[in-house]
Amino acid sequence: MKDTNSKISPKQTPDLSILTKDTGWYGGHSGFYEQLGKRLKKQPFKGKIFKPKNNLPSKILGRLNNMRFGKPYENDFLSSAQLNFYHKTRNKKNNISCVLNMDDNWQLLKHWKSVPKSLVGVIHIPTSQWAENGQIHTSKWFIREGYEMCHRLKSAIVLWEREIPKIEQLVGPGRVAFVPHGIDTNFFHPGNKPRKKISFLACGQYLRDFDMLQSIFENLQNVYPEVELRIVIPKHFLKIIDLSWAEKNSNVTIISGLSDEELLTEYQLATALLIPFIDSGANNATMEAMACGCPIVSNDIGGIRSYGGGSVYPIGNNSDDLVKIALNLIENSTYTIEMSHKLRSYSLNFDWEKVAPLFYSTVNDLASQ
Repeated sequence: MKDTNSKISPKQTPDLSILTKDTGWYGGHSGFYEQLGKRLKKQPFKGKIFKPKNNLPSKILGRLNNMRFGKPYENDFLSSAQLNFYHKTRNKKNNISCVLNMDDNWQLLKHWKSVPKSLVGVIHIPTSQWAENGQIHTSKWFIREGYEMCHRLKSAIVLWEREIPKIEQLVGPGRVAFVPHGIDTNFFHPGNKPRKKISFLACGQYLRDFDMLQSIFENLQNVYPEVELRIVIPKHFLKIIDLSWAEKNSNVTIISGLSDEELLTEYQLATALLIPFIDSGANNATMEAMACGCPIVSNDIGGIRSYGGGSVYPIGNNSDDLVKIALNLIENSTYTIEMSHKLRSYSLNFDWEKVAPLFYSTVNDLASQ
């Protein structure tokens, strides 16, 4: 991560326009869109924020815009925000524009015959989850139009380094930069109470490998019958994620609707975060756990190595590897305490106060090339 300690003067900053969204289920200290957006609004960046508005005029305008592009199934409120963003930025001089959630906004690029180089898109979702040639992807998380529209971007930011070669094939060599996800390290911090010796935490749902999670936990339970697993997941995802195995296991607790403080306590008390992935980019849960000094048990995939996997903490390739890592955390308390301190120290590199100026300078550099 390059140095971001130098101050950015307001005189150095061109106007910054930002298209973003609120995820809807994060609290006041989580989420890339929410946390970065509110910091870029302040001095010295003074970004102008554009978000979907859930009102009737926006719905009507968005529906008309979607019909214009032959996409009546797209989100009307999002489409209205895209149209507003386009009209407010297209003729603005000394302006750089950034879409914090490009994965949701590929349709925006259709407004231009040639997308301006001053527009930078942030890509969060691995290309493994993009639909190819208009076909429906087998994953429930698939993204439409990624391959079709990404080549129209002049530059992009990704939140993990492994994806750069794939995105460069679409955007162009040297046109894709890595900027890390940030963490609110003031809020997410280690607790004063000792960690539970044998209680694991699983957090979130996006691209999680729940089959591997089940396998790991049941193997741990064969060795330590008293081991616990606490699964934190937004309530509305319980309808699409099959957790019947967890519901039948008396050692597993499924939790929804936590406050920020309750989530913090979960990170502070867990033996470790048990979080195998199907694929991944940056991940809120791993970063928040890290800031709380909570050891992480995960597999070597996606963006894990961009955030300490394999260097700061061990990672595995399969269920057996992750069971061994988890058992070592249970059985070696000295190692677990050392790992906790190491993770907390490493997490400070990703504090939002460091990431926000780095993000701005990277957008500015890409838009100026």
